[in-house]
Amino acid sequence: MREAGDFSPYRPLTFDVRGSFCGEDGCKIRPDLAGLRLKVTQVYGTSPRVTEGERYVIRGEYEQADDDAYAVSLAVFHTGFGAAAHLAPGAGLFEASIEVLELSEGAPNGLGVVVANKNTGGADIVRWVMLKP
Repeated sequence: MREAGDFSPYRPLTFDVRGSFCGEDGCKIRPDLAGLRLKVTQVYGTSPRVTEGERYVIRGEYEQADDDAYAVSLAVFHTGFGAAAHLAPGAGLFEASIEVLELSEGAPNGLGVVVANKNTGGADIVRWVMLKP
């Protein structure tokens, strides 16, 4: 996505970020993800309601304290297809996307932010980006 211009059919969405599972005291889910800090700064989507057929892009900032190779992607409760961000050592910006293909009944109105450590093979959801309808 470009910095300026018409992103149709995407539009900026209001969101909250939950689950700072990897914080200052390390990663509570997977210690092999502890070297990465990330912050979601923008969410774009085709709908403020996560449903089948809708598409989303998140943007954010990251900083990694080690030389491990990380990737950031998005997940939903069932099936989605998207593009992951492969992070370079140091600090920078990232962007990941997903199209919701199938959604479980009663799934939250949110997107899971998945971080993978490509050196260890470990991956987990470290944040939930909850959309505000």
